[in-house]
Amino acid sequence: MAGDSNHENGDSASNRKVNANPDESRRRRFGKWILGVAATVVAAVVAAIFVPYATSVGNHVNDSLNRPGQPAGPPVKIALVNEDPAAGETRAISTPLALSASQLASLNSLAEKGSPAYQNWFTSRGAVPVDSAAIELVVQGNRNNSVRIVNMRPIVSCHAPLTGTLFFFPHQGEDATTRLALNLDKPFTPPGYSVGPQVRPNYFDHYTVSLKHNEQFTFKIAASTKAHYCEFKLEMTVLDGSRTLVETISDNGQPFRTTAAVYKANNNDACSRARYHDLYVWGVIMHKEVTWVRANPASFRFC
Repeated sequence: MAGDSNHENGDSASNRKVNANPDESRRRRFGKWILGVAATVVAAVVAAIFVPYATSVGNHVNDSLNRPGQPAGPPVKIALVNEDPAAGETRAISTPLALSASQLASLNSLAEKGSPAYQNWFTSRGAVPVDSAAIELVVQGNRNNSVRIVNMRPIVSCHAPLTGTLFFFPHQGEDATTRLALNLDKPFTPPGYSVGPQVRPNYFDHYTVSLKHNEQFTFKIAASTKAHYCEFKLEMTVLDGSRTLVETISDNGQPFRTTAAVYKANNNDACSRARYHDLYVWGVIMHKEVTWVRANPASFRFC
């Protein structure tokens, strides 16, 4: 009986131990419920914030992948730059150049062939065109949208004109090509345009140069000076949508060059070539065969 009494007492004690603090048990269950609700709320808030953002980013990425991109590079490509040192053009060199009879004969043999070596003969000696530089510029549209060239101006560095050596060839008359006319003595003057000998103002007020993708346009440019030796590059202003950009054009990384004529001597004689140290003239001027002929700068006159 005693044992039974003890067993009952043990079970009763155990039950009392288990159920000793029912409030604590309820608090634990309530705490777990609160944590679960909080986690749900936090997850909902994060989803509300992140999912629309992630969807927006995803749509933006997809749009960028589906929309064709613009071609790389500037809005207008430079397809060709060609300075036109035509055979027989008047040119000047900064230094005196006294050619021997054999050297002059060698130059004339190159002139007869009309080979690139003839032009290189002048280029290698630093010869530059007199009065103006003639430049052929081919531009090409480089955007999916149309772009427009709205201005072009020279960026110049000018000094005293060259008086070393003159290779003189008279003008043969102007062609009828419309040329963009740049005044190197007044580089901020809007570019004009010439048709033959006449120069008219404001080329871009009269001509619109719009380019579609890969469409080309050719500028014939005459950059002239009446007072200086000038080195210059070109700045081309391009309208690409709402953006305005400036592109720089050079002669294969080097400046273009030209020099004014210095035909007037101290007596203001425009026919004189006396200010040059050495002078060569195209032979037909002196009623000789078509070759370069040496002449005396002090006595030679041509009007």
